[in-house]
Amino acid sequence: MVKFNRWTIIAPAEPSLHRHKRVLCVCDCGVEKTLHLDKVKSGATKSCGCLRDEAARARATHGHTRKGAASPEYWALASMKSRCYLPHHPEFKNYGGRGITVCDRWRFGENGVSAFECFWADMGQRPSNKHSIDRYPDNDGNYEPGNCRWATSVDQGRNRRDNRLVQIKGETLPLSAAIEKYGSAKPTTITRRLNHGYGAEESLLTPAFGISRLPHNRLLTEDQVRAIFFDARHHREIAAEHGVSSGAVFDIKAGRSWAYLGLAHQAAKAGGRR
Repeated sequence: MVKFNRWTIIAPAEPSLHRHKRVLCVCDCGVEKTLHLDKVKSGATKSCGCLRDEAARARATHGHTRKGAASPEYWALASMKSRCYLPHHPEFKNYGGRGITVCDRWRFGENGVSAFECFWADMGQRPSNKHSIDRYPDNDGNYEPGNCRWATSVDQGRNRRDNRLVQIKGETLPLSAAIEKYGSAKPTTITRRLNHGYGAEESLLTPAFGISRLPHNRLLTEDQVRAIFFDARHHREIAAEHGVSSGAVFDIKAGRSWAYLGLAHQAAKAGGRR
């Protein structure tokens, strides 16, 4: 038997259609192939492909940027660095601008191990394509082991700085979590009820249409409602003055709430509502 690179010739084979000599060869890894003899001798083929794969693995650092496509985990690390250290990044003001940083282990690497390999060792693969990196439990803390997790958009929504908290049945919960646990109507309906002055339990536990016949805003007096109805300013200005939402102002002017006051009828008699 004769050996060329990783191929060992073990037997002659049928010539090709063009009468080229062929031989049966076995690679060092155990793969058998029938090859042209001249290609084996010249080194045009050196192995079944295992030699190329081993060389690629030797060049690779972590395998997450192969063939020009970075893995989601690689992009997660790259994106967090950009948000924290590039002033021109659109989200810099919410991250680096607030003093949030990336730990040295994930930024520079440690003990000869690359930054990404450290990140991968600490965080592992994201559970699904619905997960992204989230700072938790301290949303004002840095990106570092012990303060990061893979989380869905719902989980991250509960961890926002501007979360709206509600108290219901002895618990204080982010509104999204309270709706998920106790909501008896659509989230938009519950949010609108809260904006219109209803309590948390009434807003969350009352089924749809259960309070639709009541005045839509308990924060207002009837005199305030009349003033709002005939006020010609922009809805936002009126809402800011009375401490209610723009939606509440719109509902009053459209006759969707406080209809029992008959304001639309009064406006018609007076020559038209503004």
